[in-house]
Amino acid sequence: MLKLAVFDLDGTLLRNTSAEIQLFRYLLYQHLLKSAQLLNFAREALNLLPQGLLTTVRRNKGYLYGIDVKAFRQILPQFCVSFLQPRLCPEMVERMTQLKQQKFCVVILSGTLQLILLELQTILPVDVVIGSVIETKNGVFTGRVIGLHPYGKDKVKVLSQHFANRSLDYLSSFVFADRYSDVSLMELFGWPVAVHPSKKLRRLAQKRGWEIIE
Repeated sequence: MLKLAVFDLDGTLLRNTSAEIQLFRYLLYQHLLKSAQLLNFAREALNLLPQGLLTTVRRNKGYLYGIDVKAFRQILPQFCVSFLQPRLCPEMVERMTQLKQQKFCVVILSGTLQLILLELQTILPVDVVIGSVIETKNGVFTGRVIGLHPYGKDKVKVLSQHFANRSLDYLSSFVFADRYSDVSLMELFGWPVAVHPSKKLRRLAQKRGWEIIE
């Protein structure tokens, strides 16, 4: 049976920030965000708002609308090296490396863009990345998410779908996360770890005796 070591990205591997906040900054720096992208971002926020504020913030990829996919791919290596790699938590990277050496299948499971995760895979000891897939049309992004957005309870569904043809040893597996929204996922695993946890997740971790990393 396959043993997993599943890592959240924002707030867990990346301390005190998210990959897409940094991407937004980088796209501004590269002059790829113009009025069309910002207007679509605002329009998509209004459409998503009835689903709740957190869903609106995390699922809204409208800022990618109209951006050329090829050009976007070309800037990703420099973005990851300049904006993400310096913000990776060394303790988490070391833990990831140790689990990889112990023959765990190391996974990054995040609501951020799959393209970002694929680029991070080139600089981290990761076997599988699962993120948000963005629709493209005529070589540009539409800004819409295809399929499930890996956030909250949907992380459980996405992970199950990805490993549908494998037998998983959840009781011997690890999961690392920082937010209470990941509790549904953490409860599946024999070794849940709360990393720089939110207050609500910290209280639950203390109550259940889960490992806490500060």
